[in-house]
Amino acid sequence: MSQQDSLVHSFYKVAVYTALRPLRNLIYKQVSKTKISQTEKDALEAGDSGFEADILNGKPDWENNLLNLKMPGLTKEEQDFLDGPVEELCYKLDDWAIRNSATADLPEDVWQYIKDNKFLGMVIPKKYGGLEFSALAHSEVLMKLSSRNTGATVTVMVPNSLGSAELIAHDGTEEQKDYFLNRLANGVEISCFALTEVNAGSDAGSMQSTGIVCKNEKGEIGIRLNINDKRYATLAPIATLIGATFKLKDPDGILTDKNDPTYKEDVGITIALVPRDTKGLEIGRRHIPLDMAFHNGTVSSKDSFIPIDNIIGGRKFAGKGWGAMIMKSLAVGRSISLPGSSTGVAKFATLMSATYARVRKQFGMPISDFEAINSEVGGMAGLTYRMNAARVTTAQMVDNGLKPSVLGAVLKYHLTEDMRKTINNAMDIHGGKGISLGPRNYLASMYQAAPIPITVEGANKLTRGMIIFNQASMRSHNFLRDETEAAIGKDMEEFSDLMAKHVRQGTNNGVRTAWLGITNAFFDKAPVKGAGEEYYRHINRLSSALATMADITYLVVGGAMKSKQKITERLGDALSNLYLASATLRYFESNGAKKEEEPMMRWACEHSLAETEKALDELIDNYPFADLTIKTKNIKIPFTNIRILPETIKIPFTDREISLETIKIPFLRVPLTALIFPLSAIPFVSKRRFNGPSDSLTHKVAGSILKPGPARDEIAKGIFIPEGEKEHVAEVMQAFDDAIKAAPIEEKIVAAIKNKYKKDVSILKKIFATNADDRLEEAVEKGIIQRYDIETIKKAEASRDIAVRVDDFSNDLRELRPQ
Repeated sequence: MSQQDSLVHSFYKVAVYTALRPLRNLIYKQVSKTKISQTEKDALEAGDSGFEADILNGKPDWENNLLNLKMPGLTKEEQDFLDGPVEELCYKLDDWAIRNSATADLPEDVWQYIKDNKFLGMVIPKKYGGLEFSALAHSEVLMKLSSRNTGATVTVMVPNSLGSAELIAHDGTEEQKDYFLNRLANGVEISCFALTEVNAGSDAGSMQSTGIVCKNEKGEIGIRLNINDKRYATLAPIATLIGATFKLKDPDGILTDKNDPTYKEDVGITIALVPRDTKGLEIGRRHIPLDMAFHNGTVSSKDSFIPIDNIIGGRKFAGKGWGAMIMKSLAVGRSISLPGSSTGVAKFATLMSATYARVRKQFGMPISDFEAINSEVGGMAGLTYRMNAARVTTAQMVDNGLKPSVLGAVLKYHLTEDMRKTINNAMDIHGGKGISLGPRNYLASMYQAAPIPITVEGANKLTRGMIIFNQASMRSHNFLRDETEAAIGKDMEEFSDLMAKHVRQGTNNGVRTAWLGITNAFFDKAPVKGAGEEYYRHINRLSSALATMADITYLVVGGAMKSKQKITERLGDALSNLYLASATLRYFESNGAKKEEEPMMRWACEHSLAETEKALDELIDNYPFADLTIKTKNIKIPFTNIRILPETIKIPFTDREISLETIKIPFLRVPLTALIFPLSAIPFVSKRRFNGPSDSLTHKVAGSILKPGPARDEIAKGIFIPEGEKEHVAEVMQAFDDAIKAAPIEEKIVAAIKNKYKKDVSILKKIFATNADDRLEEAVEKGIIQRYDIETIKKAEASRDIAVRVDDFSNDLRELRPQ
């Protein structure tokens, strides 16, 4: 700390001990009563802070923490795997046949292909027989698979995410690694992870499964395990190895002597490996998640005995299953698995919607020409571009060694929700083709499966309301966590020192917020010149505003923050959207700042910053003590009982009366609005700078992907686009290509009619004759088009007819649903 900084800190510290002393004592008293459970503490300590820490503290460090982030790409081995085994696996996946098979399972040859090519061992180190792929490659594999079949995606995703393989690879003993990892990588062993119970999901502390440390009849130390009806365990019905979570107890002091000061009977949440043939273990009946073809089911056990060395990581990891293992794995998994699969679905839905909208005609024109459809397509492309930018940026953070727990939660919530928006819009655009089931329907299973990623790994309602901002506050804020620990530990001196630093930062952010708001960030410095320059400045402005609102909220709400979920939702939304905008800018720059991608980048930033301002605006409108409600009967002339205001006021020239029983006086709403949105005080100036992408920008984005070109290629990059006569996606793609070739010819006819023949009604009637062939012949005869153009148009019409077809079945549906 420089001498100047030391003097400034001393000033704030004196202020805390003098003018701010009553406030300090009040906050200290409030915070010291905060109760943090062990599971909450473990969750807070899991993972690392990422760029969200800069945003939350009010001053993004663009160069050091984002723009100069190393950009590890795919190795040749990883790219070859995507171009080879992943592509081949996609061709083997017949989504319709798989979902309607009698077993609702992947075919045997597909299972064998997955095992032979080590799809289940992407995260396992090479020395143990795995592929040891980067986070980015892992994400790319899942993205491609998800654009083809949900069942295969989940089957590959789960063992490489939160499962036994990853836990053993990171924390297992050498013996466990040597024995299990090669078997898991090659599919000799299939693992599942059993966590959720009837009354314990996200609240792991409520689980009732127990393990008692004991000795068997041979005197061997082990665990008597009672698993309480674990459910929603993916791959459980076929698993040979169960990663079971339970509360471990050591009542007899076998692990730790009872006389040892560190002894605890309740050791804590533990994870152990339980082979399928363990006595007393029962794999129950199968769940069917929204009719998707992947295995999911229940696990239970009664008085099963497993060796103590079956604890993943051995005895030293007894009681460390939640924070040291599960939460750290989730921090990484949430940054890779669901973002990758969600982006794959969004890319596919967006590309096919643009393709189908260009092919499908109504009223003699492609439906993509209708503004309502065009806007949907543009919005889907903008969201998808943002999703992919966040996916790539965060995966590369993981490859740089970070375990971004908060950003993982941000991606888990926002990318799964954005995926749901895109698939819903895709269904609207496809109309009857989207709702008619059959092999030709390439959207139905994605639409049906959309709630699954929104539900798993912590339901989105929970993620948004309780995890994102609360975890960011304690994990990423410069001072809040240390202040809380100091207060709980009754260390007033340390608390005062930290509060002085916090007040200094808050004051700087408040002044900066006001200045950037008044100047509309015009004078602020952007790290990059060019297309995104304005957005960098406004992210700086809104980051400072978020930090200021967060500090005020910590003061106003205090220890009740956990229960004020509408507040934390809105603060979390602001934080999330600022990160998503930042990731978009970073991806745009790292991708070469291509002119063709600029409309999608602008759409994504306009949308993100509008959502940020909306969240802050709604927070102020619904803020505690935003208005004070006063009963008018209590407003009296001093020292009298005479009311100043009447109970009612009659409206002149009417029989109506207005009640004045209560009045609202703005309290915090006005100063907060003036601080966060200072320009709103100017007449005719909108409170918010960003109101979402304009119609013209949205149509520009749509236009860029409704024709071949770099923007369309960017949306299509990384997903599976099949070729071949029996591929129905290929049929629509062919119709798109044919429609693009026919478009200039059709435009010639329209232009000629408008310009040359508009006054000759007889020619108009002939050219627009009912018979299409006659119309084309007339166009050739009049020299509007050449004879060879007729074949181009006819080919486009034939392709269109194939592309828009849907499937039909016999009335009793026996061919559809085998008995």
